[in-house]
Amino acid sequence: RKPNVPVLCFMGIDGLLETFVSDGTFDQHQFTSCVRSFTTSSSCNQYPGINLIWIMDGAKIHCCDKIIYYLRSL
Repeated sequence: RKPNVPVLCFMGIDGLLETFVSDGTFDQHQFTSCVRSFTTSSSCNQYPGINLIWIMDGAKIHCCDKIIYYLRSL
């Protein structure tokens, strides 16, 4: 059996914008770090640019106060 490979992907209307791979399950620190890295890259634009809508499921890691406040501050 092959090992699981956790991948965090940021997608836009034209396809993948950026991907991050982890050795194990993403924890809150890794997830936050990847989000900050993506939002400071040239792939992410400020309002009213493209790639502005974030869709995350109700996973505990997505509902962290730090992430919510950070994304709202952009």
